[in-house]
Amino acid sequence: EGMTIKEYSKKFPQKIKLWKKSIDTKFPQGENTSDIKKRVFKFIKEEITKKLSKKNFSKVLVVTHNVFLRCLIGHFLKIKLKNYFKINISYLGKFDFILKKNKIYPDFRRESLKKLLMRLYD
Repeated sequence: EGMTIKEYSKKFPQKIKLWKKSIDTKFPQGENTSDIKKRVFKFIKEEITKKLSKKNFSKVLVVTHNVFLRCLIGHFLKIKLKNYFKINISYLGKFDFILKKNKIYPDFRRESLKKLLMRLYD
């Protein structure tokens, strides 16, 4: 069910107030950013790291949504959770990460970082 921000604000005014105060409240019948971040790292640990550690597996493609990417990028760039929503994820964007000694690191070019973080300090 697609709802505009205006419709959402009328239906859930308390949620909007909490978000404006940087309180990580859950969507109705859904998750908050902290829940998604936990799910992101469970996925990385159980699926990505395990599979990439096999000798015949060097690359993995993950197709996902922007909240997942914001949690992943926000974590690696040490951005406060309350500011994850400001990370500018473009549609059909590609983000590279590398695995070294079973640890994942972002591999971003300077131009990509500028675009990602342009709204962070507004």
